[in-house]
Formats: sequence, structure tokens, C-alpha cells
Amino acid sequence: MRQGFALLETMIVVTVLSVSLLMLYGTFTDMVNNNKNNILYDNVSNIYKTYFVKEYLELDKYYIDSDIEEVDCRSIDNKCDRLFSLYNIEKIYITKYDLRNVDTKEYGAGFSNYVKSLSNKDSYQYRVIVEYKNDNIYSYANMGFNYE
Repeated sequence: MRQGFALLETMIVVTVLSVSLLMLYGTFTDMVNNNKNNILYDNVSNIYKTYFVKEYLELDKYYIDSDIEEVDCRSIDNKCDRLFSLYNIEKIYITKYDLRNVDTKEYGAGFSNYVKSLSNKDSYQYRVIVEYKNDNIYSYANMGFNYE
């Protein structure tokens, strides 16, 4: 009778420990993924640079005709090459603010993952998404805006 109780007690303890460890692993995995996103998405220096990019683009009143438009120097002016090199900008996108129903796979996996992480709760019409490249690592930042 005592051996049966010890076996049952051991099975219960192992089950409780297994469930606890699985919950801890899930939490730890989420924390690691969130930390990676915080490094690559919307870090402070990139948001600061994106603000200046947005201000530069608003001066020209660049309008968008589709859900996502990639901006290159030919569509802005001759001086933007300096802006691209100074801020390590790989690409600039002007998009509609809510991209939940837009297929972004053609713009690359990094851009697509970034768009999925964005919140759509603000009342902006558009957003500027800037892709930065530092030491072969791509990072992103965005800034919402409205045309008047």
C-alpha cells in the first residue's frame, strides 16, 4: 500500500513540475522574442531619425496613391542621397496607416514581420516606415502623419 502511494505521489509531483516548467518556458520564449523586436523595431535612435525623414518628406508633400509606396531619391529630389547615407537608410516606405489586410510579402520578410507588429490604434491617415541597415542588420521605425 505504501509503495502505491509513493508512486502516485511521484507521478503527481512530476506532472506539476512539468506543467510549471512548460509555462515558464513559454513566458521566457515570449520575453526573448519581445526583446529581439525591441532591438530591431522602433528603437529610440531610429524613431528620432524617422521623425526627420518624415519632416523632410512633408515639406515636399509626397502623396500616396496605393497602400504601400517605396520612396527613392528620384521621386524626392537630388539632395536625398545625402540623407540616405547619413542615416544608413536602406528604404523609405509611405503607407496607409492600417495595413492589416495588405499583403506585404513582396517587400521582404523583415518588412512583413515589422508591419505585423505595428499597432493600428492611432487616428493617422498614413505612416512613414524607414528601413535602416547597420552592419548588415535591418531595423525599422515608423511615424504616423496626416495630410492637411
